Amino acid sequence: MAVLPLRRISVIGPLAAKRGALDRLQSLGCVHLISGVHVDRKEKRITDEGTDARETLRFLEDCPQQRHTVFRTVSFDMNAIVARTLEVKRTLRALEDRREFLVDRIRFLGKWGNFQLPPGDDIAGYRLWFYDVPVYQMADVRKSDLIWQEVNRGDRHAYVAVVSKDEPDPSAMPVPRTHTGSVPLHALMDEAHELELRIEDLHAERASMTRWTERLRDNLDAAIDRADLSHAVAQTWSEHDLFVIQGWAPATTIDAVREFTDAAGLALLERAPKPRENPPTLLENDDRLAGGEEIVSFWQLPGYHDFDPSTVVATSFALFFAMIMSDAGYAMVLAMLLAVFWRRIGGSLAGERIQSLGLLIVGMSIVYGILVGSYFGFSPQPD
Repeated sequence: MAVLPLRRISVIGPLAAKRGALDRLQSLGCVHLISGVHVDRKEKRITDEGTDARETLRFLEDCPQQRHTVFRTVSFDMNAIVARTLEVKRTLRALEDRREFLVDRIRFLGKWGNFQLPPGDDIAGYRLWFYDVPVYQMADVRKSDLIWQEVNRGDRHAYVAVVSKDEPDPSAMPVPRTHTGSVPLHALMDEAHELELRIEDLHAERASMTRWTERLRDNLDAAIDRADLSHAVAQTWSEHDLFVIQGWAPATTIDAVREFTDAAGLALLERAPKPRENPPTLLENDDRLAGGEEIVSFWQLPGYHDFDPSTVVATSFALFFAMIMSDAGYAMVLAMLLAVFWRRIGGSLAGERIQSLGLLIVGMSIVYGILVGSYFGFSPQPD
């Protein structure tokens, strides 16, 4: 129940063995790499493969129409499917945003009707200016010297077009003018119709791609591993014919790392952290109280040289929860809910820790509720 002691390691070898060494360290899963070089944007793009694959899988899983899954095929090209799916997602988002704008615009222009603004020279330099005038203010419009025409009227507003070479003085009309734009209503409606067809085609293509969901899920971990490995290759130092991989490893895994470097003919240097160094924090707790580690991680991990509060946090959290509830009956209801969702919560390391924390909370809540003698808000009457 403490912060695991770490050792700073340096693996040195010929440049040709760099990727293989990183691949082996990745399989060991015990080294936190220290970046030895600046990773530019081009190199960072390499690491997007895992993120893109995860985004693709989520996008296809959320599709309301699912096709039959293809489990085996030799024509599966993950990179091409990921690239096309993300392109469909981006295009759909852009088209749907445009459609939303067009719907609002059509609703707005529909009040004025379907018209085409004439060029300025067609009516002797005169132009049309539009006003959305409340009905009760139409008397002010009638008193003005402007040339105007009411083109439409609703329950509360009248839609007025003014003919003038220049924009009328703001004081001549009771309201500011309305900007209708130069695109006519029928053109907006035609564009909206074309957008609907394109969106429908893209949704159909998205549904068609859901047949690859299982294959993507099977290859997701491999894609993330490749992305992590590419990122590690980009951030480790190399010059001439040598490479240096630096990182932090738990002291308990140094023998495994040394066994690998000896077998691969690589040099290994390792030492304890210096007082001014700040290694990453790796916590190790008993499985029964490991839920406190999740709570601590949610807020902020302690520093490497600090005390691990996971056990204290887990017990204190459960105790305070029990004190707040103070009812054995409701604690039993909570226990039943935990039992119902037990399998759904588990399945991962974090889920198992939440399970242990839930058991601790339920157990303390039941015991505390019995001690205070409260069952669904009622206390047993003494004999």
